[in-house]
Amino acid sequence: MPGAIVTAFVSPVAFLILDLAARLRAYEGQVLLGLVVLTGFLLSILGANIYEFYEGRRGWPGPVKRWRTRRWAKHVTDRLAKAQDPKALDYDERWSALRQFPTAKGVDGIVRPTATAPTKLGNVLASYENYPEDRYGMDSVFYWDRLWLSLDKDSRDEIDNAWAPTDALLYTSAGLLMSAVIYLGLAAVAAIATFLRVGSLDELAATYTILGLVGVLGAGLFYSLSIPGHVSNGEAFKSVFDLYRSRVATLGAASSNERATWERISPELQYSDYPQSAIGSGVASEELSGGS
Repeated sequence: MPGAIVTAFVSPVAFLILDLAARLRAYEGQVLLGLVVLTGFLLSILGANIYEFYEGRRGWPGPVKRWRTRRWAKHVTDRLAKAQDPKALDYDERWSALRQFPTAKGVDGIVRPTATAPTKLGNVLASYENYPEDRYGMDSVFYWDRLWLSLDKDSRDEIDNAWAPTDALLYTSAGLLMSAVIYLGLAAVAAIATFLRVGSLDELAATYTILGLVGVLGAGLFYSLSIPGHVSNGEAFKSVFDLYRSRVATLGAASSNERATWERISPELQYSDYPQSAIGSGVASEELSGGS
């Protein structure tokens, strides 16, 4: 019943789209341009959700998340063991790779790199988001916006311009992955229809399967290409705290005198036509509400 009701409700729109499809053939360029803008806009809106998924914070089954995190932790442990020899030719490279992971204090009290997320991106972000807390005792989530607003426009533009390509790469990966899921879903439907002899859709199933696999590979490629950018962005993030944290060091709770001042000014600004003594009285409240 719900399916019938919803289908009946959207059928005018469905028939309109089918009717327009043939007519829009003459405007393929404009339609494609509109789809480009719309898709980019939707991916931008979903930016926070995309990051949460690729970090491993959302959309990951618990067992898979724990298994992947353990694998990354073992990977870091193995790299750490190999990085103990300062005479190794790739000593600096090994430690450069280890700096892309967050640190934690072990049972022996020594701080070492570790893995706290099921993905490389999640660990890279954790490595620099935890930096202000580890180094200065500053909550990066709380202080970042305040530091950001204290920067001059040129500094903000420079950071934004550096971060934009990295965001674009990750959003492209997410778009390809979502498209791949749709293609693989359609391939499954076509295969089931062929198996049930509803129609001969085996060629369609094969085509959609190939497109789905290409989408998955493309998503992985763009995700990998975004990692160096995230590492570079992390260094900029840490540098902002290193260089500009003094700008928010003077922030603190308001004194009692300051609170009293704001409490006095607020009603004067909101109800300037009424004397201060009348604010809060029953008569003033009745007049302000229209006597109702």
